[in-house]
Amino acid sequence: MTPAATLAALLRRQGDALLCGDLDSLRDLAGQLEQACDRLDREGGVSRAELAAINGMARRNMKLIDAARSGASAVERRLKDIADLSGGQRVYGARGGARLLHDGPAGQARKV
Repeated sequence: MTPAATLAALLRRQGDALLCGDLDSLRDLAGQLEQACDRLDREGGVSRAELAAINGMARRNMKLIDAARSGASAVERRLKDIADLSGGQRVYGARGGARLLHDGPAGQARKV
């Protein structure tokens, strides 16, 4: 397989793994992609059409990676919000005094 064909195949696999959320495959592919890029750099022989296809796949995968990163950040923020609420919800009255709205996940919400 030519260096360009190898890189294209790996980029397709990476895209599939990103769409499926297959993090184990992504970890394994990282080293293979680096080696394929090094090989392509050393051996050359890539046509403009192959380079355009590789560039398109790489751009698509970057968009998928950005979306996955954004989703992971949203989950992290939501889990932090939940953890913050697990100790109870505090509200502040007109005079600035804090009071407990509920005492954690098992607590019942109270009217303030």
